Amino acid sequence: MQRGIRLVERSEELQKISYIDSSKIKMTDVNRVIHHIYEEDVLYITSKAHVLIIYCTDKCIYTRQYSMEDVVISWGKEFERVHKQYIVNMKAIDTYDRTASIIRIKNHIIPVGRKYKQIFTRKFHELLCNGEEDD
Repeated sequence: MQRGIRLVERSEELQKISYIDSSKIKMTDVNRVIHHIYEEDVLYITSKAHVLIIYCTDKCIYTRQYSMEDVVISWGKEFERVHKQYIVNMKAIDTYDRTASIIRIKNHIIPVGRKYKQIFTRKFHELLCNGEEDD
């Protein structure tokens, strides 16, 4: 019975990550300050000691309210988990080195875990192919 209650509570928590419009996300940080961020401004997300750090183009947001799984489920398909501690915005990737299994976003180097490498590589190539068709 407790498991069913936890699932209901978890789904209510997911609703806390709310969208203001189609691409703007309302987030609460560790100080209970509400931030409105655009999906395209998010570069990547990392998790350290149960705190999510959301790296944006102009700031970093620290939050304890959400888990990595919440973000992957709730946010758009542009966000892909690439490591136990990292989620990246696929559109923000500058380079991807398959042999070294690293992603470069701005001046940040993000490792790609073995567990996530195959799925990420496929989605990255799909994104590249779709991008070429649009040009």
